[in-house]
Amino acid sequence: MAERNRCQGRGRTDDVTSRPDKRPQARGRSRIQTTYVMDVRARVAIVIVLLAVASVSHADGRAPSPEIEIEIERAPRGAIASLPPGLWFRSGHYEDFALEHEPQRAPRFAAVAGVFSSAPAAESAARQIDRARVGLGFPWVVANHDLRIAHRCADAIVVVAGLFAARSDAERWRSEDRGRASTHVVALEPEAEAEDAAAGCPWQDDGGRVADASGRSIDVVHIEPTRSAPGYSIADLERTDRAPTTEARLAERAALAPVCTIARGAVSAFTDARSMFRFGWRYAPARCAGRVVYVPVEHTMRATIVELREDGARLHQITDVMCDSPGIDEWRYSLQGREEIAGNPPLFRAPCAS
Repeated sequence: MAERNRCQGRGRTDDVTSRPDKRPQARGRSRIQTTYVMDVRARVAIVIVLLAVASVSHADGRAPSPEIEIEIERAPRGAIASLPPGLWFRSGHYEDFALEHEPQRAPRFAAVAGVFSSAPAAESAARQIDRARVGLGFPWVVANHDLRIAHRCADAIVVVAGLFAARSDAERWRSEDRGRASTHVVALEPEAEAEDAAAGCPWQDDGGRVADASGRSIDVVHIEPTRSAPGYSIADLERTDRAPTTEARLAERAALAPVCTIARGAVSAFTDARSMFRFGWRYAPARCAGRVVYVPVEHTMRATIVELREDGARLHQITDVMCDSPGIDEWRYSLQGREEIAGNPPLFRAPCAS
């Protein structure tokens, strides 16, 4: 991967030794494997009824005639589940290594609802996906320079309904529910270290932003689909930046009144370099009533990964980056949205932040 970190940027360097809790590991070697595909062994019940006719007297001339009836009952095959959404499988991103238990195999195929050049079209497609009929955390709305559809070398907005290690899994997942039939399966570019990565698209590093060959780079912000988001004006937030201390700045921001409310599930896209990180990772840009406003990051799906666990799903989100080290907060997560974890509130602060 060509992505490199910048302090306000999306990518990270390969050197993450400043992170106290996670270290780079060879993918698929020492990481704990989590099974996301349910057991697919079909149970076959065989009922054998043996009707043995005992020997009767030779007087009636009937020979023994055992008769066997076999009835086979096949249970439905186990359902295929998607791999988790998010950029955990792409190097050069802070989301890499965010999961505590990462799948052993990275996705090589995606079931997508479409590839779009505009945010309104992508938003419309995402809203048509029944969230109860896809994996938790989907639809995932992501830029193509991050997802990287094979042989599609222009940047665009992709609405992803599922991620899979094999095409057969993706096709079977589509066929298991009629609500998924409108999606189609696309191959993804492999990671740079894969043997067949040479055929990948010529993505380029444009001063820390990844762009296609034409120089186009799209940043996508998807408002959380379970709740609307408050939007704050650029002027108001810039005024708080002049506060004399961090504590004073936070207090001023807490007292701000939103200038608009962005509908849940709204999608915004930006192509200029400044918009995405104007206020660091704490706020993400969004469009509201014809203007650009900024939304607290926890009201968005920006830089999130959903992890399924035995004790309930977790949503991990990058909420700050400093010293090339991300602050990753987590919440309990369900179709109803995120819920703060008792004793583990979000800090919105990188580990090395003062």
